[in-house]
Amino acid sequence: MHVRELENKEVISKDGAVVGKTTNAMIDTSQWRVVSIEINLDDKIAEELQMKKMFRSTTLPIPVEHVEAVGDTVLLKTTKDDLTSGLFAPKQPTETHAQ
Repeated sequence: MHVRELENKEVISKDGAVVGKTTNAMIDTSQWRVVSIEINLDDKIAEELQMKKMFRSTTLPIPVEHVEAVGDTVLLKTTKDDLTSGLFAPKQPTETHAQ
């Protein structure tokens, strides 16, 4: 699968809630692997989880460890309510520089 194939996939939580759509992927360039996927939360879900931003979409990085499967949709290992637990703080990919 190509990284661009991860874009715009519906994201479904462990408890069956459609929480949003994928928008991006973060890559650790030192290991060349995807470390997280970014999802654009559905407005209703963002409000319900008290994460709604006033004038723009609410995005949330999900570490790949919390992804169960990727196919036509992305299935999470966590519930909708787990998204507010603080587990999903943004992580910065590691970059290596030639010296």
